[in-house]
Amino acid sequence: MGASHSSHSLPGCILATTNDYRVRFVCPRWDYDRWVVLKNPELSLEEVMNAFWVYECPVHGILCRMPFQGEVKKVFLRPSNN
Repeated sequence: MGASHSSHSLPGCILATTNDYRVRFVCPRWDYDRWVVLKNPELSLEEVMNAFWVYECPVHGILCRMPFQGEVKKVFLRPSNN
């Protein structure tokens, strides 16, 4: 994990990146969107964003689309007192 300080962090915490991605899928008519976490994928974020994925939209059923948005998942870490 790569740690970095951020102005958006919680007091006493460090904002760190993970090896996970958050990707957002949006149905063709914008009736539904969903964020999904891909845990430790073997693909780069660019490869994930340029690939077609199968997911289920509650409005339109099974769809095969590229993600609308994606990012490296970030977490807040509280430093240990050791």
